[in-house]
Amino acid sequence: MQSLKNIVINGLMVIGLSFGLMMSSVASNDFYWYKTQAEQGNVSSQTMIGIMYLNGEGISKDLQQSFIWFEKAAKQGDSVAQTNIGMMYDLGQGVRQDKKKAKEWFQKSADQNEPLAQLMLGDYYQSGTTVRQDRKKAKEWFGKSCDEGLQEGCDFYRKLNERGY
Repeated sequence: MQSLKNIVINGLMVIGLSFGLMMSSVASNDFYWYKTQAEQGNVSSQTMIGIMYLNGEGISKDLQQSFIWFEKAAKQGDSVAQTNIGMMYDLGQGVRQDKKKAKEWFQKSADQNEPLAQLMLGDYYQSGTTVRQDRKKAKEWFGKSCDEGLQEGCDFYRKLNERGY
């Protein structure tokens, strides 16, 4: 589903920007401040460093470093970092593509009401990616994503509803 892949790619940017609206004004000095905090275990700063590496804000873009910092925060339960880890595994960005691992991270994040992760789970169930194809379950995840305010979730929910699921 090509349009969903575009949503995923755009979603990486949306999550980054929604987590840190000040990203467009981040200077390299800010990077070092966040990195110091991240190295001391601050989960929000770890996620921010992942976003900074992902977007190349204040530093050079580096997907592998982005993954490393997202993983640190994701393992501590940060839902934004978990979604980004899932997307990086899904797309094979900064890591070897692994849809099964992507699904596991999306599940962790979706269970915390992260709408982009819910959308991705919906897609996995709709397409049968690493799970048994189940359009009713896909519709459920799309609906949850819609309930959390993600328009794409509403659109996919409506399409499945129109098809009788």
